[in-house]
Amino acid sequence: MKLLALTLLAGAALAADNEVEGLLFGVSHHFQNRDQYQYREANPGVGLSYWRSIGENVAVGVSVASYRNSYDMNSMALVPGAKYEKTDGAFSYGVITGLGSVSGYDTERLCPHLSGFMGWERVKLHAAYLPYKQGCDQARPASSALVAWIGISIVKW
Repeated sequence: MKLLALTLLAGAALAADNEVEGLLFGVSHHFQNRDQYQYREANPGVGLSYWRSIGENVAVGVSVASYRNSYDMNSMALVPGAKYEKTDGAFSYGVITGLGSVSGYDTERLCPHLSGFMGWERVKLHAAYLPYKQGCDQARPASSALVAWIGISIVKW
């Protein structure tokens, strides 16, 4: 009975639409407090996202990333979330939302995430607006920012 259950679960996992996406970070542009602090707007880094389809155009997954943040400090992010993606031929577009844990600031914090993306074939350009949040880093002035990165679909099955 256990063997049958494991076989059915493995078959369901293989039959499901799954995707692993490599992430290349990125750039940012800050809007407030530019006269008080010189933000780093080149934010290099790498990450991975795993997505599993749960319905037509909808997937759930998790992203992990390591990058240099705008305060010139190393950051790590773990962001579970959901994705809506529409495909028209080779062109795709959609939104991703999630709530992630981000380190590399005065304190580790939870950050809501909403981004849009569009792409051609397996390469997508992602962009997100991060709202102004006072007090997330006590030693430096806060600023809202527009951030961008590239996602490359490594494998789909």
